[in-house]
Amino acid sequence: MAVYIIDKNSADIAIPYASMDENAKIILVQDGLYIDSESLKDKKVFVFNEEVEERGLGDILPKEFERIDYNEGIELMIDEKVFSFC
Repeated sequence: MAVYIIDKNSADIAIPYASMDENAKIILVQDGLYIDSESLKDKKVFVFNEEVEERGLGDILPKEFERIDYNEGIELMIDEKVFSFC
């Protein structure tokens, strides 16, 4: 199990890579919030509250995306192996 940090620019490489991990935890950052959610089905996806609010996406993000704060994101990264594609 690992945490994959993905932004929009890296999505074409990062999402297929993370998809090979059955237990992947994906954190979408920056413009990664605009990634097609269909490509992330069956994965645990996290987004930072602050980035959601900055972009005004609170009402349109999939409900399956778990909103977390930066401290919770750090906790995820401490507990797991991390792959950053940013």
